[in-house]
Amino acid sequence: MIRAGSAVDCSEDFGPRPRSEEHIIPASIFGKFVTNDLCKCCNDHFGAVADHALVRDNYIVEAAKLLGFKESDLWPSFDAVQVTQRGRTITVGYKAGEFRPKPSLLNLNELSLPIIGGKLDETHIKHFAARLKVKVMSKGLHLKEEQIEKEIEDLIAKMRADPKGTYRNNIIAETVEPTQLGTQLKYTRETKPWETHWALTKIVFELSQLFWPQNYRQYYSPLLDAWHDFLDRRVVSADGKSGAGIFILDVLPREHACKQHSIEGTISPTHAQWTLTFFGTARWKIGVDQVKPITPPPDPPLRFEILNPVGMGEPKAIVSLLF
Repeated sequence: MIRAGSAVDCSEDFGPRPRSEEHIIPASIFGKFVTNDLCKCCNDHFGAVADHALVRDNYIVEAAKLLGFKESDLWPSFDAVQVTQRGRTITVGYKAGEFRPKPSLLNLNELSLPIIGGKLDETHIKHFAARLKVKVMSKGLHLKEEQIEKEIEDLIAKMRADPKGTYRNNIIAETVEPTQLGTQLKYTRETKPWETHWALTKIVFELSQLFWPQNYRQYYSPLLDAWHDFLDRRVVSADGKSGAGIFILDVLPREHACKQHSIEGTISPTHAQWTLTFFGTARWKIGVDQVKPITPPPDPPLRFEILNPVGMGEPKAIVSLLF
């Protein structure tokens, strides 16, 4: 846990606001650095709109997949589709460690009753029966509703007894078979790069408040104000399909992949920079040069290195003289 001094990054009408505990790198991507000296109101407000973005970012997810992580290791819940051996497409939801089919009435010609753990998924049976009933009644077979329901119940009973079988009911003219569900999924995820920039800005702003000496925070106050303003405004187009960014993306070759996040920073009278690398390959940079540095310098130039293992090992922060 990082404990800074008594830095105050915002205030109410008078006096400092309460402090709170915060993961600098979000826990959703295995962040371990924790500080108890960040403004609680800022953390609650900005965290709600920014922290989720990193675990959804395409570059970070693909970097994690290079190391064998799956979406289910990163996301507590998501929707995907699964294509069966017979080419059927089933919408599947993942939540609380389980894959579950998501019933739909949209495609009555591709009905299936999924198998999970070698058994029919009981929670899906009533939805399957309802969809099959709609399909049969639309055929105009001149059967009473009660008879259609009975024939469907008979089909389901046979499928329960032998989930591997294929069954035909000539009265309702339907053939059904259970479908084995695995964990091979196809999914689409909507990454909003500008939200990733919000999350990154929150990280560098927090780190600067924690690590930069007071003189440097005052010296680079226009930069800190610009970062805070960018995060506070969060400019997005009216249709929500584009937004502004302030970081430079630099994706490293796959051989750099490693189970570690690293953040490097430098601060001097002439230059301030942060470089954030996730899973060894997804890297973003942000920095600024001072055109007219003051003399004498506010403090010695410093270098920061923050290492966050993913898995075993404790995080560490190293602060050293730049030269």
